[in-house]
Amino acid sequence: MIPNHVAAAMSALDLELARAVPPGGNWRQVPESFPSRRLRQIRESAARGEGSRSSYYGRLRASEPAHTISTYFTRPGNGRHLHFDPAQDRTLSFREAARLQSFPDGFVFTGPRSAVARQIGNAVPPLLAFALARALGGPGHFVDLFAGAGGLSLGFRWAGWRSLVASDVDAHALATYAKNLCPRVVLGD
Repeated sequence: MIPNHVAAAMSALDLELARAVPPGGNWRQVPESFPSRRLRQIRESAARGEGSRSSYYGRLRASEPAHTISTYFTRPGNGRHLHFDPAQDRTLSFREAARLQSFPDGFVFTGPRSAVARQIGNAVPPLLAFALARALGGPGHFVDLFAGAGGLSLGFRWAGWRSLVASDVDAHALATYAKNLCPRVVLGD
């Protein structure tokens, strides 16, 4: 079993709305008559020129890169986070979002689902951290401040670096860090 491979529950209204969005589409493909106050607000805002809101209620397309993962990827109205397959009317699972952030499947996120979503959405993508570490030259030791779940540390580890200690104010994120990377953590500012 792949850890954290579960999608957040969606309301009946969000499920109905998701069914109207094709791969690569967004709220603009939903019929004008759809009974949603939020959708009406998005349409009015776009009509006033306050931004296109092009990713709201967006469905991924399998043949295109995904949009940035945010802490709200579990909410269909806050980005392009609907699964690309229309037969799966759901947002991305926590594991799928973690994969898009470049976390390996063996990396287990701990805590309640809201904490897991924050950890994934706020993470430094490990592949980005790996590139940074490689650009710094030879491996060494580091202290990870504002460590979160450990995306930066994981990338540095892949480049041969060694974490001495990590610190964060989020207890759930540090539990994830300690489980996957290094047990030496400091909870606090």
